Amino acid sequence: GTEAFTSVFSFATELKAQNAAQAPFVDAILADHNITSAGLDIYGSTETNDRGGVSDVLPLYTNVPLGTQFNICSNSQFDNGRDGNKLSEYRYLILDVNAEGGLTSRIR
Repeated sequence: GTEAFTSVFSFATELKAQNAAQAPFVDAILADHNITSAGLDIYGSTETNDRGGVSDVLPLYTNVPLGTQFNICSNSQFDNGRDGNKLSEYRYLILDVNAEGGLTSRIR
């Protein structure tokens, strides 16, 4: 299991951990798809490919700053076929809730 959603990042991280001898092969496949393999983790935190500066792409996972308002957007500009599974259609949040009390979210 992983704390992150299943993605190429979580899959490749675990694959490299399970079989370190094959790490160069995994890295070559990632590089062929323009995915940064140096420092790879389950959250894709080292990823730099934002399709040429497109907003709403990076970071893949955003830490939620508790106690402050913030905006995060998704878009479907890379989903011409509207199949719902393209870059930036989903945004992922990391929420660390260790404090007592309520939590309110507003999604527009």
